[in-house]
Amino acid sequence: MAEPPADWPSLVCPACRRIVEGRLEQRRLQPHPAGLRCPGCAVIYPAVDGVPVVLTDVDGWLAEEAASLVCRRDLPPAVLGRIAQGAGGVLWRDLERRAIAAASPDSPLWQWVRQILASIDGRIVELGCGTGRHGDARVLGIDLHWDSLRAYPGPCLVADALDPPLPGHCCDAVLAINLLDSCRDPGLLLQQALALLAPGGCLVMASPLHWQRAVTAPDRWLTAEFVTEWLRGQGLEVSVGVEEWVLQVGPHSRTIHQCHTWLARHRPPAPEHRRNSGAVGR
Repeated sequence: MAEPPADWPSLVCPACRRIVEGRLEQRRLQPHPAGLRCPGCAVIYPAVDGVPVVLTDVDGWLAEEAASLVCRRDLPPAVLGRIAQGAGGVLWRDLERRAIAAASPDSPLWQWVRQILASIDGRIVELGCGTGRHGDARVLGIDLHWDSLRAYPGPCLVADALDPPLPGHCCDAVLAINLLDSCRDPGLLLQQALALLAPGGCLVMASPLHWQRAVTAPDRWLTAEFVTEWLRGQGLEVSVGVEEWVLQVGPHSRTIHQCHTWLARHRPPAPEHRRNSGAVGR
């Protein structure tokens, strides 16, 4: 877990970012003793252990995650676990999440992700990164869960994948692994992921599309075919597949999901002579 690297662009304020007369207005955050501050709306975004917390409702998140934020790191795991079990609430929830994630075996899905990451240079961001099972310390992780980010292998932000505090077209690759069916608005997630991609960048996505009404309203559920056609409609070249994802759900039980996968890249521009000849022919 670490703060974003210096070669990444400055973060932008999600609280006052808006469209005015058809143009996007956004303000770059500036350093502040507590972390970062917006020069426009004056919202202060704290940095905890060097990790910026950049959310529209930052106070709501701080209230929800307070137990995890102040949790001691010098306690033996068994002692901390027993305290958390008795206390309940968010601390116990997050410790359970980390323990389950750590116990999950490696899966063909993560092998697929690592193979793709090995071929990518430049800025890479992972939306809904969790603990970062890919293990690649180059990837900037974005997640809402502080305790998951504690185990993340690289730089990270506490931020909303549906409202990432990054300027547009700043990433050479965007990852969204097992997030599409775990957010309230998967259509918006697709739009945000595409908005982050730089020209020539690639989008790496996977999901079992195991929808839950408590997470996503049924009228927002997407099919694999819809996702594929939507990406192609945005001018991307799309490769689709299926990879197995093994998830530890208890001390003695696992579930195996068949995840749809998408590797989408911007199509290279047509050669100049072909564009001209096509225009003349009309």
